Amino acid sequence: MNPQYSAIAIFVAAFFVSGLSGIASLLRSGKEVKKITIITASLNSGLLGLAISLLWYQKFQENIYELMGICVMSGLGGAASLDFILNFLQKGYFASVEKNNKDKDPGPTKEVQQ
Repeated sequence: MNPQYSAIAIFVAAFFVSGLSGIASLLRSGKEVKKITIITASLNSGLLGLAISLLWYQKFQENIYELMGICVMSGLGGAASLDFILNFLQKGYFASVEKNNKDKDPGPTKEVQQ
C-alpha cells in the first residue's frame, strides 16, 4: 500500500480527474456548452471514475497512477457512451426497427400440391 496517500484522497482525485475528462469529452464533441451540460458531463464521468476506483482500489494499491489513468479513460468513455445511447434513443431507432419488421413479407410459404 502507498502510505503517502489516503484512500479518501485517492477516491476524491479519481472523481476529479474523471470529471475533468468528461468536460474535455464534452468540449471535443462540439455540442453547445451550457452550465447544465458541464455539470452533467462532469458528474456522469466523475461518478463512473469513482466507481472504477472503488472497484479496483485493492488491485492497484501499489500503482495509484495507473488507477488514475484508468479513471480518466473511464471518464472519457463514459461521456462518449452516454452520448451514443442518448442519440440512439432520440432518433427513434427502436421504433423504426419494429416498424420495418412489421412491414416485411413473412417470406415464401410452402404450397401444398394436389
